[in-house]
Amino acid sequence: MYKNVYLWFIITYLIHPSHTLCIIQDNGLCFFTITCQNPSVIAAEPFCNHGDMYITLTIHNSTVEEITPNFFASKLDPWIRIFNAIGYNWTVVHPFAFSNFKNVLYMDISDNKINDIGPAFKDLKELDSLNLSRNRIEDIGPNTFYISNNVNRLYLLDLSYNRLTYLPDKAFQHLNNLRKLYLQGNQITVIENVWPKYLRSLDYLNLCCNNMSSLNTPLKYMKKLKEINLSTNKIEHLNISELISLETIDLSHNKIKHFRFDYFDKIPHFMKLDLSYNKITKLKREKAKRKVSNDINTPLRSVKLDFKHNHISYIDKNFFLTFNYIRYLILRSNKITILHPGTFKHVRVLRFLDISSNTLKLDDQTFRGLKKTEIIDISKNNIFVLKAAFFKGCVRLTKIVAIRNPIKSVNLREFKNTVPKLAKILLTPVSDSSYLQFINELLYIILEFLIDVVLTFVLFLLLFGILFLFIYIGLYRRIICYYILKCARSVMARNRRLK
Repeated sequence: MYKNVYLWFIITYLIHPSHTLCIIQDNGLCFFTITCQNPSVIAAEPFCNHGDMYITLTIHNSTVEEITPNFFASKLDPWIRIFNAIGYNWTVVHPFAFSNFKNVLYMDISDNKINDIGPAFKDLKELDSLNLSRNRIEDIGPNTFYISNNVNRLYLLDLSYNRLTYLPDKAFQHLNNLRKLYLQGNQITVIENVWPKYLRSLDYLNLCCNNMSSLNTPLKYMKKLKEINLSTNKIEHLNISELISLETIDLSHNKIKHFRFDYFDKIPHFMKLDLSYNKITKLKREKAKRKVSNDINTPLRSVKLDFKHNHISYIDKNFFLTFNYIRYLILRSNKITILHPGTFKHVRVLRFLDISSNTLKLDDQTFRGLKKTEIIDISKNNIFVLKAAFFKGCVRLTKIVAIRNPIKSVNLREFKNTVPKLAKILLTPVSDSSYLQFINELLYIILEFLIDVVLTFVLFLLLFGILFLFIYIGLYRRIICYYILKCARSVMARNRRLK
């Protein structure tokens, strides 16, 4: 009788030169976990009378460097569903090395030293997920991931943190069912033009942390791509107009100066754009006009735009024609001085605005149009005066963050009448100058205290040294003898006079 939590071990020592130890752990309901150096030496097989077994095989203490065909072949092959071999010295994986695992679903061969891998996964028609990350793979052959002509279920492939420098045309030609592809942390500089046409089912692509300066591949084939990560590269320009299913794109930490924001006009399900840490100077549409939908039944999305740490100094009044459904806008650490009247006139549902660490000058028109905004962050803008009139029309505003500004006073009654839902105004307790003065005074007090402590300690050492010197040399004895002798002489002189 099987129990879900009941564990038992079968330890078999075989008549084998290596005397390999294998541990079979019963997880209940015909699920087993086998930890073994070489499963081919297993003599005792787990028993299950409920149907097919589901075995997780974990290779332990592997000392080999080359994996040859059928190296791990055993009587349990038909029931191996998960294969793990993590953190060993494997360098070469020969063709058909794992062809004996006909029913394996998931394989993790990460964190090895593989630099040469052939078509090792042929005939693994049930394989869903393959992890080859953190190896030393430099090249992908046209048949490396060849599994079958007719059936290929592989939907996740992880090649991150290897040594790939380019992706050839036919690198993924057999992966027509692939959904998620991880290529971050390589050294990719060139991507051939043809490879995307083999990835028509791809919905996630991670090319972060490579050396790409552009992505000139025809992305039109990847109609189902929803999320792409191109951060931490050297990209200067990019055309995403053909990614009609795109929802999230990360372009942070690149060298982009100009970007065609009107591309998003044709991307209906877009939700997040991260362009932080680039070199953008203006937020402007190439096309001045766009039809804005005012249909109240249009579903609203939680859209986020992140432009922090750029060089933005100008925002065009038509920029938000593209992003009129934006909810989170981050403009922190730019060079924005003025927001022209009408900047936010096309914004419908903005909830959070972060425009801190700029040189913003506020007036009565700065935040006009932000009727649904709840939080505005204007910290570190060198603002001296904060008036309620600056936020007139922000009827849903509940919080203003204005810390690290030299604001001396705020008329709360004025804010209460102008912004009825406002609950918090966060200010620095002291202005920048007072803050610096306070720090200087504190440092001066600490310095005086330290000087007093040092002087006291030096004086104590000096007195102690003098006392020790007197005791050591014996001067105190001479002084006492001198006074005793003097007193004796005076007494003797007095007695002579009396006689």
